[in-house]
Amino acid sequence: MPQRGRWNRKALTIFGVLSLIFAMTESSYPIDFASIPTGIWVKDDRISTLQPTDESGWTSFECQPNGDICFTFGLNSDGKGGIPNNQVQYANDSWEFNLATGQWMLTHPTDPYPGGPSSGYPNQRHPYHSIVYDPNKSRFMLFGGTNRTENFNDTWAYDPNKSGNKFTLLNPSDSCGTPPYRMAHQTSFDPTRNEMLLYSGDIGPNCGGIDSQETWIFSTISNTWSQETSISTQLPPPRYDSSGTFDSIHNLHIIFGRGGDYYTPLNDIWIYNGATKTWTQGAAATKPTARGYAMLAFDSTNDLIFMMGGSVEEQSGVIQDMWIYNHNFPTPGWTKLSPPSMPAGMGRGDHLSYNTKRNVLVLFTNDGVWYYRFSGTLPPPDTTSPNSPTGLRVN
Repeated sequence: MPQRGRWNRKALTIFGVLSLIFAMTESSYPIDFASIPTGIWVKDDRISTLQPTDESGWTSFECQPNGDICFTFGLNSDGKGGIPNNQVQYANDSWEFNLATGQWMLTHPTDPYPGGPSSGYPNQRHPYHSIVYDPNKSRFMLFGGTNRTENFNDTWAYDPNKSGNKFTLLNPSDSCGTPPYRMAHQTSFDPTRNEMLLYSGDIGPNCGGIDSQETWIFSTISNTWSQETSISTQLPPPRYDSSGTFDSIHNLHIIFGRGGDYYTPLNDIWIYNGATKTWTQGAAATKPTARGYAMLAFDSTNDLIFMMGGSVEEQSGVIQDMWIYNHNFPTPGWTKLSPPSMPAGMGRGDHLSYNTKRNVLVLFTNDGVWYYRFSGTLPPPDTTSPNSPTGLRVN
């Protein structure tokens, strides 16, 4: 039997994916993240007493860059009805995952229908909302979403250090207000300017029924929204189900993919500079397959943007690939990575985070929590042109 407080590690290939098995006398213990092999997806096999289920395959999941806590909300949508008019059962449960201990904590169970702000918590909703992390105030922020009968444009803060109810309503939902309610949008947070950027999304039929081309900024100083109107004439095309992240080295917001045409996804990358209030299309001779629902995260240790997963359309399988976008090539562009296999259980709407403290990408799928450490060495740029997607797996 291994000595208490220590762990033995051996690599096993399960369904073609490397998994770390920790022989322990207890399930909560630290991992030596520096010993995780580079270039390989590794599953966290620590056993948590509580374990959320990503039944929907659409998760809003964000981690503290320099801390231990990851946060997800509205996860356990069972899709089996059970509320009036045979509506799908959406959720407003909130969970924290501790990277240090490997334990999940349920901080708020799903309210009885209909729930909502009167109880001090966000309404139940599909994970078409967005979550970012504000390191200046040590809190997560949640915006928007839908439960298919009601859309939202409310802005909430979630403070993992707060006792009792960890939610605070910063800006209430007001239908076609400021900004109009929406789903399938993108947000990212700029800590140098104390601003959350909102771009794109489906505004919904009651407010025009269009895919947005608006740029909105939420100030965490005043807790108010404002629309950016003094920006350049070059704008990304209207879109929904795009992907986004914040480049904390160059202080730039990044969005990638999807479009307003359901059957014609995009593979363009756009960059927003909060200082100049301008959008610029990113250069790329070679591009990943066009897609929506992809995962995007910025690796501040290696100054790289990682992109993976997604699908061509909602009912198609998840694309099993992984790319990096580098600002610093002789000419900026995309390079395809080739991990031996991808994490099990990837959904179309999963989200990717980067934890600077441990120098790992963190991904939550319906198969658990996964980690990836980049080797620090860039492979040669991919010079092939993408054709139709390959390596698809239908979930």
